[in-house]
Amino acid sequence: MPRILWLLLGVSMLVPSGVAAQDWERHVIDQQAGENIGEYCAMAISGSRIVVAYYFDGTGVQGYLKMADFDGTTWTLSTIDDEDLSDGEEVSIAIDPTDGHPAVVYEAYAGTNRYLKYAKHDGVDWEREPIPLPGGVTNAAGAPGRGLSFTSDGVAQVVWFSSGTWDLYVSSLEGGSWSTEPVASDGNLGPAASLIHDSVDGPWIVCSLNNGSLDKLLAAHNDGGWSFGEVYGPSNGAGEYNALAYYAPTGQLISSFKEGAYIRTYEYDDGTDSWTRFGTATPPGNQGLNLHNACAFDASGTFAVAHYNEYDHSLRYAYWTGSSWHRAIVDDAYDVGQYCNLSFYNETVAVIACYDADEEALVVYANGELSGGSGSVTPWDAASLLTLTALPNPFGSATGCPASDIHFTLATGGVVSLRVQDATGRLVRNLLVEQQRAAGPHRMSWNGKDGDGNPLPSGAYFYSLTLDGRMIGRRALLLR
Repeated sequence: MPRILWLLLGVSMLVPSGVAAQDWERHVIDQQAGENIGEYCAMAISGSRIVVAYYFDGTGVQGYLKMADFDGTTWTLSTIDDEDLSDGEEVSIAIDPTDGHPAVVYEAYAGTNRYLKYAKHDGVDWEREPIPLPGGVTNAAGAPGRGLSFTSDGVAQVVWFSSGTWDLYVSSLEGGSWSTEPVASDGNLGPAASLIHDSVDGPWIVCSLNNGSLDKLLAAHNDGGWSFGEVYGPSNGAGEYNALAYYAPTGQLISSFKEGAYIRTYEYDDGTDSWTRFGTATPPGNQGLNLHNACAFDASGTFAVAHYNEYDHSLRYAYWTGSSWHRAIVDDAYDVGQYCNLSFYNETVAVIACYDADEEALVVYANGELSGGSGSVTPWDAASLLTLTALPNPFGSATGCPASDIHFTLATGGVVSLRVQDATGRLVRNLLVEQQRAAGPHRMSWNGKDGDGNPLPSGAYFYSLTLDGRMIGRRALLLR
């Protein structure tokens, strides 16, 4: 099939036995003939807003940093930084929860040593500044794609390492001033590291350690001081590529990482202060040489992983059903998937941003719509909703419960819609359409059938409640 048709029709492919197929929309965000666009890309999503920072390595010109910003309707492209000989490698991006503006941290090179820069959007333009380095440190390198995170009160923290000594540091921006503290100074740490904050703003880092022939993946947590624990290893290449995901309602903290030819997932156990395997003995990525990877939770707590398979140059996706990994090939028509990022649009639609090496372009994949009705939804006001759940879950003939009751409690009355989508984002049933509901508890029953009364197949379905233009979603599992 000509490649232009792939762009118009989205991605749909035949997959090997044991790998489930899904329809993924393919969006080419930035591409110019003869230019290399999209390397080192990093993505953040808040509600229906998607921001992607990426490196533009143009032919015959300096490299610079760009951003693609999706507002629920259109993509807007802009330049973040083109001041130096090279700006934008090893970029990380995050959205400040206090003002909704994106920020980035990235490597810069002005003809001498490499250093780190920080840029924050103020709603009009980008404000840029170098991150001050401690005395004696002359070269700083970013943590590819995962090194920037915000606390709930807007403190920006950055994990980075010294490419001269391979020591690990965290720099914090609070009240307009930077401070830096060492995480570990025994060398051989990084460059692969990820940073995330838990529900009490405690910072967590996972990073690679190579002090011999085999590697380890380590975790560091700051609870009054940095303490380390081993996630996995020693093994071949363990942790060279890694990511972290945190689900606040349950406190789950999971890392996905490369180990040999596999993508593995390990979860932190607070009771034992240790890391144990998440999922089955068969990892979510177990075919070929799996490299770049990302992980995330959706609104219902479903854990998912996206990764690049270097063996067949494909982009792959897997999510944990509660008993097994559900795998899909997102795209194998291109050499695509390097620098992959994963998050959830409106907390329900999986979105992957990555680099297309064939087309030298920045591309985004989504297993549901990124425009139309879902694109116009604004972030949910948690004070308007007290509960949203489905009972029983799972349900269906295999469980002895043919229907599931969807319960929701409203703190204030309003116009409510309740709809059900399948795993690809396709609408399968409207349970409520713009009906007035008073404050208090409500219940709707869903029997696992579509709007025409046809039984739907087993699988994961997403029910979403919209109240006065704000939406929240959860997942239900139907078993026939």
